Formats: sequence, structure tokens, C-alpha cells
Amino acid sequence: MSSDLEAVQKVFQSALEFFVEGDHNYFRHINLEWTNSWFDNLMPYITDFHKSGPWLLLTVAYMIHKKRLKIVPILIGCVIAVGLSDVCAARLIKPLAHRARPEFTEKNVRLLVPSQKSFGFPSNHAANTFAAGFFLLAAYPGMGILGIIIAVLVSYSRVYVGVHYPLDVIFGGFLGFFCAVFVYRFYILYLLMMDPLKRAPPEPEAWKKRF
Repeated sequence: MSSDLEAVQKVFQSALEFFVEGDHNYFRHINLEWTNSWFDNLMPYITDFHKSGPWLLLTVAYMIHKKRLKIVPILIGCVIAVGLSDVCAARLIKPLAHRARPEFTEKNVRLLVPSQKSFGFPSNHAANTFAAGFFLLAAYPGMGILGIIIAVLVSYSRVYVGVHYPLDVIFGGFLGFFCAVFVYRFYILYLLMMDPLKRAPPEPEAWKKRF
């Protein structure tokens, strides 16, 4: 029995080392090798909300113009999904995972933004942008596609500028997805309460298969 347990532990340890080593290798590729001067200027801009935020506000203004009052519950749903993902990442998972950022564990890091002192796993930027993106994809598909594209760019930028490993942003994306699914279910209930005779929007097929 003990030999079987040891074998399972060895397999688990080998798998863990494989993923961690791959994570570090891909970080070095993205941060040190797959670089150019244009990206060096663009990625810090994308990753910093204080610089890219005005574009987000313009997007929200466009949504309000197109949907009028119908957009209000969608925006509220986005805010709740982002708030939920932010709390889960920053207050629950990061203190448990205790994973240091690349600047503290790698010998050579191109840090293109100010140093980040908090733990790195998972990425709040990835979790929050994907939470908003996936919620929009279900509630307002036209803007949701743009939201997912923005989430991918922001997530990649976090690795490029040197503040996260790839697995940090990948897990953040999954966390954002689950938070979006959770909040979207309440959004459907809200629509049914507001108009019981009107059929609520169907859930995405991919969500049905998993949940």
C-alpha cells in the first residue's frame, strides 16, 4: 500500500515539476526573447488601467448609446463578476498559493512596469478582465468578443512586462470564467423576474455542458 502511495506521489511530483518548468521557460521566452521595441512601448500601456482606462470608458459609453437602459443590468453584472473575481484572487487564493512574482525568483527579468509587491498567483488583471469579457460574451455577444480580445491582450501583457508567469494569467482566466458563469445565472433570474412571460436568453452551449 505504501509503495502505491509513493508511486502516486512521484507521478504527481513529476507532473508538477513538468508544469512549473514549462511555466518558467515560457515566461523567459515571452519576457526575454519574443520581444521588440514596439511591444516594449505597447504592453506597458495595455497593462496599465490608468493609461488604457479611457478607451474602456469610451466602450461603455458606446454600449449605453446602443442599448440605452437595457445596458444597465449588464454593466452591473460585469461589475459584480469583476468584484467577485478580484476578491477571490486577491483575498482567498493569493494568500494560500503564496507564489512570488518572476522579479523575485528569476535571475534575468525585463521589468517594464513598477515593481509589484503582492503575490503573483493568480493574476488579478487576468481574472478581472476575463470575468467581464465572459459575462459580456453571454449577455451582449457583440461587445463580448471585444471583451475577450482585451482580456487576452491584458493577460499576455502581464507576462511580457515581467510581473506574472503564464500559469498565473491562465488560472486567472479560468477564475474569471467561473465567476462570470456564476453571476450570469443570477442575471438570467433577474430577466425572468422583470418579465416572467419573456423567455430568458439561452446559456452558451459550452456552459451547459460543463455546468
